[in-house]
Amino acid sequence: MTVLVIAEHDNASIKGATLNAVSAASQLGGDVHVLVAGQNAAAAAQAASQIVGVAKVLHADGASLAHGLAENVAAQVLAIAGGYSHLVFAATASGKNVAPRVAAKLDVAQLSEITKVVSADTFERPIYAGNAIATVQSSDAVKVITVRGTAFDAAAATGGSAAVETITAVGDAGSSAFVGNELAKSERPELTAAKVIVSGGRALEGGVVVFGNDKHGHDQITFASFFSLATRVATSGTLMPAPRLGGSSTFKVARRGATSTPKAAGAMVSMGFFLAFMMLGRVA
Repeated sequence: MTVLVIAEHDNASIKGATLNAVSAASQLGGDVHVLVAGQNAAAAAQAASQIVGVAKVLHADGASLAHGLAENVAAQVLAIAGGYSHLVFAATASGKNVAPRVAAKLDVAQLSEITKVVSADTFERPIYAGNAIATVQSSDAVKVITVRGTAFDAAAATGGSAAVETITAVGDAGSSAFVGNELAKSERPELTAAKVIVSGGRALEGGVVVFGNDKHGHDQITFASFFSLATRVATSGTLMPAPRLGGSSTFKVARRGATSTPKAAGAMVSMGFFLAFMMLGRVA
């Protein structure tokens, strides 16, 4: 049994979600291979070869794979899928774009966003918006899986010594074309990599709270889309851990971003109650 992990990269380095996918793949048993499909992506392939737990890296390099178009990447995966029992993708925007195409072409049921590997054919995954965990078993010969990265520890990015094998890149499928991209950079933690995500709901009128870490390693809490604030200005702050008796920790706000005046006093009451609830949850 051999597992293929489809790497996410920028043609120079490997994205963090791939490390979580490799960790999940390692629990399936058998060798773990990584596919690096891109253009001028030798550096990314070399980085993939250093991931602990990877036995081989397959490097497909061609113009059709330059921008990671889902149709072309799916075709590349299908070209080599015959030699693998499991095809593993990170449950990111890219992985969710490619995996269903691969599953449909192979006529198998996709196993989406697994959070635990029970055995080679049995997995756990959240359903009903995470309110229940389903244990699912697949009898398909090839299992197409997306991995929820936060459920698995990241594999070590260095220390491995896998061989890199160059394979033939597929041609352009001709069904889509890259036009351009607009990237927005932010200091906020990425949603797929955040440790805790809390949806504000009615109290925050659609606000979302994301926990992560800032560049100093401190827990960072970010409030996005605070529609209960009159000027619609997002607010962010960093929570610094403060020791308490008994070995537990509480948090205090060390830095705060832009603020604005609430629509009504009730919004502040709701916000204070919500934050107190979250902090108690973090301590617990």
